Amino acid sequence: MIDIIELYRLYEYDNMVLGKGNNDWNKSSQPQQNGSYAGMRQFRAFNENCYLTAHAGETYDNIAREIGISAHKLAKYNEKPEDAQLNEGEIVWLRKKKRHVPENFGRQYHTVRSNESLYDISQQYGVRLKNMMKANRKIMKRGIKAGDRVVLP
Repeated sequence: MIDIIELYRLYEYDNMVLGKGNNDWNKSSQPQQNGSYAGMRQFRAFNENCYLTAHAGETYDNIAREIGISAHKLAKYNEKPEDAQLNEGEIVWLRKKKRHVPENFGRQYHTVRSNESLYDISQQYGVRLKNMMKANRKIMKRGIKAGDRVVLP
């Protein structure tokens, strides 16, 4: 276990959560979709949470075993079935997503891109899907489409 903590620098996650130190984990901007190098995990922080990006063909079970968390919890945090197959670069949150985007975002919008779902946007900002749906009732009634301006709760 100690080897995993040192290999993936998980102690930096503790520093981020506890607000200690000045490190790469403290990001105030939108999370990025890339995040791995040379087969190693790169953990990132956003919206008072921590995430990593999946490799092609991974499952929550693979990641859970690697980082020492239950696959059930990991899938639940990401609002997907436990047996879901993950895509390359897909964001995987390591704790329950927040109800809102960070306060410094103020009243912000996200412009929907082609083939982007409300779930994709909720993952990108680390916000629970049900909160995204509540904040965008009109879009939910008619269906989301490219070019829509989605309210970030």
